[in-house]
Amino acid sequence: MTDMEINKGTQGAKRASWAKLNYRDLALRICADNPGAETEDLAKVFMEELERYPDYMQSIAIYIMANVRASLDPAHRRKDPGRSTVAAEVLEKAATKVVGQVLMTLTMPSGKMLGQSTGSECIKAGGWLVAVGRKVGPRNLVGQKLTEDDLRRMIKG
Repeated sequence: MTDMEINKGTQGAKRASWAKLNYRDLALRICADNPGAETEDLAKVFMEELERYPDYMQSIAIYIMANVRASLDPAHRRKDPGRSTVAAEVLEKAATKVVGQVLMTLTMPSGKMLGQSTGSECIKAGGWLVAVGRKVGPRNLVGQKLTEDDLRRMIKG
C-alpha cells in the first residue's frame, strides 16, 4: 500500500497516530516499561520524554488543534456519508419492524407475548383484551388469528 492509498483522516487522534513520533506510541511504551506505576509517575516520565524529544509535541498539537477546530467548525468534522446513510436505512427498517410488532410482543400477565397467548388468556387479562379473546376464540392463538393492524383497530375502538 502506498502513502497515497492511506486514508489519514481529518480527526485529531487519527491524524496524530500517523505522525513519525506520536504521543500514543510514547505513552504505550512508557506504560509497558513501567507496569504497575501510578498515573502521576507515568505522567512525569512522559513529560521528561517530551522534554528530551520535542518532536512528540507535534503529534499532540495536531491532535488538540484538529479536535478543537472540528468542534468549532462543522466544515472540518468527519464526513462519512456512506456509513451514516447505511446506518439510517438500517435503523429505519428496524424501527418499522418494531413499530409493526409492538402490540403482538406485548407481555401478558402470563409472561407470554400477546401474539403467543390464547383467547382465554386474553379474557382473563381483562380490559380491551377481552374483545381480542372473544374474537380469536378461547383455544386459538392471537398471532394466528389476528394481525397487528387488527389489534390496533380493536384497541382504538
